[in-house]
Order: sequence, then C-alpha cells, then structure tokens
Amino acid sequence: MNCIRIRSHKFPQITRLASLNVSQKAAAEPLIRAAERSRHELEMSLLELYGAGERRKVAAVQVEEARAGMLGVGHEYSGKVSDS
Repeated sequence: MNCIRIRSHKFPQITRLASLNVSQKAAAEPLIRAAERSRHELEMSLLELYGAGERRKVAAVQVEEARAGMLGVGHEYSGKVSDS
C-alpha cells in the first residue's frame, strides 16, 4: 500500500484518515484518495481563478490603451495594471 503524504494542516479529516491502523487504512483508502483528489481540484480551480483575474486586469489596460490609440503594431505594452 502506498503511503499518502498530507501536505496541508488545513485538512484535519485527511490527517485523521491517514493516521489509522493498517486494516482501517485499507478501508479508508478510497476516502483518502477522494479527499486528496478534491483538494487538488480545489487548488487547480483557485489557480485558474487567479489567472482569469490577472487576464481581466491586462485586458482592461489594453482596452484603455486602445481607446487612447496607443495599442497596436509599433506600440509597447505599458505594463501598468491597476487593482480595480
């Protein structure tokens, strides 16, 4: 049986399941894997959410530069992104 490492103290249920004895752990293995998979999906979703927020900020800056006529071939990206 593979040892499952717990990477975060924020999930006490996973820690408790991982500390069970061998027979209990065999029965809890699907629960542990499901909990780890769910945590991983949550982490990936948060990364995607933050990435989408950053893309929105860049797009807003580019819209403003386009309105001012400063966006296009030959113009450099200002790199200024507001936190609005």
